[in-house]
Amino acid sequence: MGRLDELRLVDEVLTGIAQGYGFPGMVGTKLFPVKKASKEKVRIPQFGKEAFTLYSTLKAPRAKVQRMEWAASYLTASLERHMLEVAIDEEEYAEFGDRNLLRINRTKTLLNSIALKVEYKIAQEVLNVSKYPAENTKTLAGTSQWNDYDNSNPIDDIEDAKEAVRQSAGIRPNVMVVSAAAYKKLKEHPKILEKIKYSQKGIATPALIAEIFDLQEVYIGEAVYVDKNGNFVDVWGKDVVLGIVPDAVRQSEDYSMPAFGYTVRKMDKPTVYTYAEPGTTSEVIQVEDYISAWMTGPYAGYLIKNAVA
Repeated sequence: MGRLDELRLVDEVLTGIAQGYGFPGMVGTKLFPVKKASKEKVRIPQFGKEAFTLYSTLKAPRAKVQRMEWAASYLTASLERHMLEVAIDEEEYAEFGDRNLLRINRTKTLLNSIALKVEYKIAQEVLNVSKYPAENTKTLAGTSQWNDYDNSNPIDDIEDAKEAVRQSAGIRPNVMVVSAAAYKKLKEHPKILEKIKYSQKGIATPALIAEIFDLQEVYIGEAVYVDKNGNFVDVWGKDVVLGIVPDAVRQSEDYSMPAFGYTVRKMDKPTVYTYAEPGTTSEVIQVEDYISAWMTGPYAGYLIKNAVA
């Protein structure tokens, strides 16, 4: 056991807050729902199309039962270990006044930083054209981009995306993530406003857009990060992603339901540790998490690339 392991202790209160904390502005896990795993190594099924094959299911007397050819392969991988810490000096505690509130605020800052890293990795996965079958992506350009209110048609683009997923996966997608840049233009698009002009709100909220397209949820990708040059960059770019996110996946520990993707977190994580930093008057708060995300069904999603200019 190292010196740090001897010094640090699990902070039960901060850990409880961490495990119940919701991450504002993060939408990646709405496409890739969070599942729990008891171990750091996991096996995630990547589903084929065997569930949609027309089998001969009628059973004649003395005839053999036809066997389904189970085509799912498995991704075996290790959960990634994420750790981040921050030091709080006693002078900071004295100036802030409320010691517990400052510790909670700094813990949430650490959690948000790790969540942003996971958000970024999910976005990089689902915004990559090469991850999808060719028929499950569309790149807009010029007058077809949604900022061209006279010529573009986002309704057709999204309906075409839904139909492409139905053709490849058997059911339509029920969740859509729209980048902040795309949503800015989509909510003001004349074809969208025409659809909602008789609604009570008269404003194209995510809930109304979901209703227009018969989707369960529409989420706006608001997250940003700072690049190496100090510039703020939108995590979700200018793109739109649709995916199949079955209710059963959200509510169950069962991996047998095909889905666009999964986020897997180790049971009882994240954990928050604290320790007094030797030779200083600082307390260190340290967050540890084991979490990874994978696209498990590319055919169950659709990417609209460069929805806006």
